[in-house]
Amino acid sequence: MLKTNKEWLVKQVVQGQVSHPGLGGGYSTTFEGEPKITPGTAGIKLNFRVGDRAYGWVADHLEPGVNIRNRGTPAEFSALNAFGCIGNEAKAVSGDAKGSTGVVTGKHGWTSTFVDFEWDVLKKLSIDDRIQVVGWGVGLSIEGFEDLRIQSLSPTFLEALGVTQEGSQLVVPVVAEVPGRMMGSGMGGGSGGITDLGDFDIQSTCPELTEKHGFDKIRSGDLVAIDDMLCHYARGIYPGAITIGIVSHAASEHTGHGPGVNPLISAMPGRVKPLIEPKANVAYYLKLRPDKEW
Repeated sequence: MLKTNKEWLVKQVVQGQVSHPGLGGGYSTTFEGEPKITPGTAGIKLNFRVGDRAYGWVADHLEPGVNIRNRGTPAEFSALNAFGCIGNEAKAVSGDAKGSTGVVTGKHGWTSTFVDFEWDVLKKLSIDDRIQVVGWGVGLSIEGFEDLRIQSLSPTFLEALGVTQEGSQLVVPVVAEVPGRMMGSGMGGGSGGITDLGDFDIQSTCPELTEKHGFDKIRSGDLVAIDDMLCHYARGIYPGAITIGIVSHAASEHTGHGPGVNPLISAMPGRVKPLIEPKANVAYYLKLRPDKEW
């Protein structure tokens, strides 16, 4: 069992409201120049949850479950995004679904946080319902691996993952390894340079490359290892480094965009070893989707 500093991590309540889907003033254009109007971000999804395929939907940047945002000051809505960690418990505190519990599964941009609820709860939720999150995980570290940058990862989810130690390396289950050169939107500073906020995308601009690597089969909630990528305090190429992340939102046809990934563990060369495990998904480890055959 890995030893962490979890008993010293602050548990605090952060809160957001169920958001309303938005639509820009015109068509969005695919990388092939085709104008489209498609659903994707914000709101409540009644047929797409964490654990479902990230490709194939008639949508763009499709977000699983419920998108919540805090409508306060920039400090308040970024705090919800930063302090809400993957695996944190969430609870509806208003509306017809009041008292129902869910789990934080991802983030998008620096304003949106995703919460997974059971199917029957999704049908009860309404726009503007308040969702309370017990934020726990910021500052998480593992004994002997204090040099790793751990972010947006709750102790609950870390323990469920079954991460092991092999010599000087952590062995982390992932469904796939992603070449760092395939990462697109969100690279560099992004979100004010704070990697705890939001995500960056696996580019799906080239369908042939996506198919070659098998990324067209990945699911929302899958864990992936991004090779040659360091996400300590910004997102950038670093030969030999490894970033472990979780697929947050689904694919996109916009140039440079694709399935979003929230960084969870950023490691210098030789400190993390990815282990291919087809079931490496937050919905599997936290038993969020008993309706699926893993």
